[in-house]
Amino acid sequence: MSSFDSLKSLLKDCCRRFQNKANYTKAKLYNKKGLEISQDDMQFMKSGDIYYVALEGESFNNFAILDDYDLGTVIG
Repeated sequence: MSSFDSLKSLLKDCCRRFQNKANYTKAKLYNKKGLEISQDDMQFMKSGDIYYVALEGESFNNFAILDDYDLGTVIG
């Protein structure tokens, strides 16, 4: 479960960390599949899950996301 009490407080914190505080009311949060996270979804968020924030409230764009990598073994 998320340590934030609301989606609003989570988005506020994200915008503050990205130095974009004024836009927290427009910001949106998406899961890794591109589904927008709502207040009701907050109870299902877990530590270690990957989420994407759209600071300007733009639609999810999977072409703008770089793949996530975990370092396992160095090759070469």
